[in-house]
Order: sequence, then C-alpha cells, then structure tokens
Amino acid sequence: MEMKKDETTATGHKDAVKGGVDFDRSEPRALLIASIGIASVLGLTATVLGVQAYFDHLHEQQMYEKVLVPVSQDLKNLRVQEDQELNSYKYIDRDKGIVQIPITRAMELLENEAAEGKLNYFQKPTPVKVPIAAGAAPTGAPAAGTNKAAPAAAPQAKGSAAPPKAAAIQEKLGNGSASGSSSGTKT
Repeated sequence: MEMKKDETTATGHKDAVKGGVDFDRSEPRALLIASIGIASVLGLTATVLGVQAYFDHLHEQQMYEKVLVPVSQDLKNLRVQEDQELNSYKYIDRDKGIVQIPITRAMELLENEAAEGKLNYFQKPTPVKVPIAAGAAPTGAPAAGTNKAAPAAAPQAKGSAAPPKAAAIQEKLGNGSASGSSSGTKT
C-alpha cells in the first residue's frame, strides 16, 4: 500500500512518503507538556513542604517531651539529696576523726595547700600497669638477644591485701582506709 505525494491520510495531512516509511509530522502538544511539567514541579514542592512540616511537628513533639516537660519529683528529690551530700558536714569515721566537708570548702583548702606548696597528693601523671595474660609477651618487652629482663608482673589474686604501694599512698593521704573518699580530712 503505497501512497503518492498528493494523497492525504486519515488525519487530513499531506504526507510525503520516502522509502515506504511514514513519519508523524504533527506538531507536539506544547500546552500538554508544559502543564505536565508545571504539575510535576508543584507536586514535588508540595511533597517537600509536607515532609518538612511533618519533620517540624515531630521535632517540636520530641523537644517538648525531652526538654520542656516538667521535671519529675523523683529527679528533684535526687538533686536535693546530691546537693545535701556535697554541701554538708558529717562524720565518715568518728573514731579516726575522719569527716566529710562541703565540696566548696575542700576546694578552698586544696587551693591553699597548693599555694603554700604543702600538697601531699600526686601531681605528676603515673603510667597505668596492665596485667599481662599468661603466655603472652609483654608489650614493652625487649627484643630477643638483649640482656635486659622484662619486668615481672604478678597478677593479684582475688581477696588479697592491697599492694604495698597502695597502702603507703593511703597512709600518705591520711585516711588509712580503702574507702576512696576524696573529701575526707583528719581533724
């Protein structure tokens, strides 16, 4: 079915036929394409604004729950108890004369001792000794063939007495107990 140059198609257009292939020679629908493009941009903008509004709503809700909600009575009681512990005098060991003093007073005393050069506390960093597992080479071990011996690390057994250095430190600090109370002083 070949068409001649002068024949019209069913749409009423004259088409030139070359080599038996028919091409659509109609104009594109610019109004339809422009309206689809505008609708896509508006739809994308509405989606972005909707997601942003949803995020803002969730953010405000979380802020209210975490920051603006009134503090519970349990938390208020805990803070009062902590303030009382930090800002009051009390006996830790009446027989040995160890008392707890308010933290502000302890800081003042420590500052005065440091200014007078009477600090008995360690002021230099001390390296931490890490226990070595049985059969493992120590990390600071000398290379093979050297005459230096590796320091022996004897792990403490559970329930054993404190090492002599720890006892000396506790005696030097003056509290004589292993309670670890840093606010205790002798009177």
